Amino acid sequence: MRFRATIPAGLLSLGIALSVHAMPSIDFVNRDDSLSSYSDAHCVATDAHGQRYAVAAEKHDNVSSVKLARLLAGNAGRYTIECTLVPDRSKEAYISKFDAVKFRSGEPAHGAPEYDENQFGYGIKIPLSQTHSNCYDPNTRLMQPRCLDAFYGTQRYFLEPLSANLNVRFNHSMEYTSNVGVFLKDNPRHLQGQREPRTDRATTSITSPFQ
Repeated sequence: MRFRATIPAGLLSLGIALSVHAMPSIDFVNRDDSLSSYSDAHCVATDAHGQRYAVAAEKHDNVSSVKLARLLAGNAGRYTIECTLVPDRSKEAYISKFDAVKFRSGEPAHGAPEYDENQFGYGIKIPLSQTHSNCYDPNTRLMQPRCLDAFYGTQRYFLEPLSANLNVRFNHSMEYTSNVGVFLKDNPRHLQGQREPRTDRATTSITSPFQ
């Protein structure tokens, strides 16, 4: 899939750096510079009509990568994505979720730094519910224990997704990026063999990304 760099109208005025980017993708970064970290890595995208598209990650030097152009294979619009990773020498599966969009070049209120050969642009974002920062309660100025329980889970590792620059505009919003990286990290809850105590002050619940 070939991409070309394009500067959407209005993005420069927003101060967005539009250097040449990697192909829009979800990158599962290998641990400790190893040549391989995952025995299985794949993603399933679901469009607004419930149609599902599955793609296995391609292994490269230091990542297993899923290209958005292959994954978002249906019509333009919004997608939800669920990715499953199984580390080498492990039977545990880890889940990471994303929201994504696909749109044609030239559509009003939309813009991407690059478009594919069919003139489609792609964007992806990490839902707030999948982030560590979602567990902060500004009223109590404390991290919510139940939220942290759901974020870390109980397995040996946990997944930490990180977003690149927000360089994709969809319906005037700059909430999307071309690329996200997903890191498999040691779970501090698992290593310590204990959890933080629950408290009734934890008022916000999230869907665990590790079910």
